[in-house]
Order: sequence, then C-alpha cells, then structure tokens
Amino acid sequence: MNKVAKLFMYFLLMLIFFIFAWYLIYFYPTIDRMKVLSSHGIDSVGENAEILQKYALHAYEIENESIGELKKIVIKKTFLLELKPRIDNFTLGLVHYYLWQQMMKVHFDDKFIFGIWLECASTKCQEGGLNKLSNAIYKRNLSGLNNNELASLIFFIRDPDKYNIGSTGAEEKIRILLAR
Repeated sequence: MNKVAKLFMYFLLMLIFFIFAWYLIYFYPTIDRMKVLSSHGIDSVGENAEILQKYALHAYEIENESIGELKKIVIKKTFLLELKPRIDNFTLGLVHYYLWQQMMKVHFDDKFIFGIWLECASTKCQEGGLNKLSNAIYKRNLSGLNNNELASLIFFIRDPDKYNIGSTGAEEKIRILLAR
C-alpha cells in the first residue's frame, strides 16, 4: 500500500476509535436515563398515548414542519440536559451535539422518542411531564381530559405564547387538528 492509503487507513481507524470512546464515555451512561424518561412518559399518559402521539404529529404538520421536528426537540432537550453542562468549548459542543443526534437516531425508535417528548416537552425532563402540566392547567390528570383539551395541551407545548390555552389562535388550530 502506498503512503496515502496507509494514512487514510490510520485516519479511519482513529476516527472509529474516537467515536467508540465517545459513545462509551458520553452516550452509553445516559441510555438508562433515557429509557426511564421514555417509560415514565408513556406510562404517565396511559391510554391517551396513541391519541397524543397522533395529535402531536399532526400539530407539527399543521405548522408546515416535518415530523422530524418533534425528534429534533427531544434530541436537543436531552442533549442540553445530559451533556451540555459538561462541555465548555463551543466547537466541541457542536461535535458532541452531532454525535448525540446520530446515537439517538440509531438507538431509539419513534415510540421511544415520543415517550421522552412526553416527559420533557413541558418540563426539564422531570418525572410527571405532561401529566404535571395537565394538573397545573386543568386541575385534572391526562386521563380525565377530553380530546379538545388534549389537543390544546399539544399546541400549548408547541408554542406557549402563540397558543395560550383558550386563545383564538389555539382554538383555530385545535379545530383543524380535530377535523383530521
């Protein structure tokens, strides 16, 4: 092999080693926490999980954004929660964020990410998530809310200033969502 091929192989092996080391140091220790967040999110909404997922995905579609937007929110929130406090350098932060994105996509399916979203969308990834928000706004658990109230929660999480509970903007979007 010539020098260029050897150099390329060396670079490739170092890159693979770097990604593997990063995975073991930064991502692997957080997998259990992500699993707990997801299961708490899904468990907290009970039988409403399916309808909430449908509403959340349609809410992003109505706003002319892709379904991937929900995933991006989860990835960003979990990154800020888990890794950002440990990173001081901006450039290194970008590398960490890119690797975090890729590992989240590889490890977790849509249902898993949705469970994390339920737990982290309205809180700083603390137990209770959407159920806490429901209790704060409606003084009832999610299981006691009707479809209109569930949809209003989704839009409220989406943009609290634009879709405040009971606002005309929120009501209009809820009508569109429920008509689907």
